[in-house]
Amino acid sequence: MVGYRAYIVGQDGHFKRSEEFEAGDDASAVRRAEDFATADPVELWEGARRIGLIERRNEPVAAK
Repeated sequence: MVGYRAYIVGQDGHFKRSEEFEAGDDASAVRRAEDFATADPVELWEGARRIGLIERRNEPVAAK
């Protein structure tokens, strides 16, 4: 398992908060970070490596 951090990005472009979690690979981490992108975009990082930006969703996803 690899440690990831999802940074929730506010409208002003600054990080509002972050969530730490572990995932088996980048693809799994992206799917997990999508859960945090309900109201704001999320930047996903693994250590000093930026995985990418996940745009916010307009509607919540049903529980998995």
